[in-house]
Amino acid sequence: MKINRRVSFVSLALIISLVIFSNAMALANAQEGKIAPDFEVIDLKGNTFKLSDFKGKPVLLNFWATWCPPCLAELPEYERFFKEHAREVHLVAVNLTASEKSVDYIKRFVEDKDLSFPVYLDSRGLAAQLYLVRYIPTSYFLDENLEVKEIHIGPLKYEEIVQKFGL
Repeated sequence: MKINRRVSFVSLALIISLVIFSNAMALANAQEGKIAPDFEVIDLKGNTFKLSDFKGKPVLLNFWATWCPPCLAELPEYERFFKEHAREVHLVAVNLTASEKSVDYIKRFVEDKDLSFPVYLDSRGLAAQLYLVRYIPTSYFLDENLEVKEIHIGPLKYEEIVQKFGL
């Protein structure tokens, strides 16, 4: 009986240590001054993309959802930014698809809002988990080498985005 308790305690301690370590490693990778961790998502047409595919231009990486009021508030700002600066900056809008009703719902939402910027689906929540996204919207400003320059939690205005990229 004592041996089982010790084994259970040691197992529990090991599991907790692994969770803390993996979260700490992910956090360390997504910090300012570090290269952003790579991940894979699909677009609304089913094409697969990796964050590393966007290397070469600065990147605005945003995590959002259709049910999030602050996310909805910033969508027009992102649309304006995309229309005016798509040649200079990649906009990578990652939808937290695992929290949504369905992929079809997201597609209809994007059409209804007349969004022209690309939306990427994080169907299993792996990208959000890798970045330890706890609040949305959360945005990462990356340079052309995908180094994290700044992390912003909360909605952004067009002027703030332009200023952060020095455009």
